Amino acid sequence: SRACYVFCHQDELWRALVLSSIGGDFRFEKCWKDTLGRSVRGESYTPHNPLRVENMYSDLLFQPWLCTSLGIDEEWCKVENIE
Repeated sequence: SRACYVFCHQDELWRALVLSSIGGDFRFEKCWKDTLGRSVRGESYTPHNPLRVENMYSDLLFQPWLCTSLGIDEEWCKVENIE
């Protein structure tokens, strides 16, 4: 189904898989899925070409995207509160 495809391609899942199976010995590719594919298959790996899925809405998918897309307010960076 479209929902299964979208949720299975969530970047956070692939990042966790890369870090748990490869650890720190990898070179990041275009996305975490391609990073795992290149690490496992080497040069024979063909980069992932995602399908376009329309009309799929989810707060679970939107929230991580929003947090990585928003900038950090400069006022937050000016305060030093570590002693």
